[in-house]
Amino acid sequence: MTTANKQILQALVEAMVFLEFSGDREINPDTAVKILENMVFHFHGIETVERAQLRADLRALAGDYNEPQREFVMTLGLGDEYWVDVS
Repeated sequence: MTTANKQILQALVEAMVFLEFSGDREINPDTAVKILENMVFHFHGIETVERAQLRADLRALAGDYNEPQREFVMTLGLGDEYWVDVS
C-alpha cells in the first residue's frame, strides 16, 4: 500500500472507530449510525480481489488498537458475509 493510501485508510478507520465507540455525549447515536451506514455502503462496490487486499490492510492496522476496537477495525463492522469470498 502506498503511504498516501495508508494515511487515507488510517483516517477512515479512525473516523469509523470514533463513530462506533463514542458515547451519547460526543455524538448523537442515530447520527453516528447513519454516517457509518453511509460509509459502509461504499465498501460494497469493492471487487473481491480488492477486498482481500483491504482485509489484509485492515488486519495490519488493527494491531494498533485494543479490543473491542481491534475486532471492529479488522471487519469495519461489515460482517462475515462481506468477507466470505476473500481469504
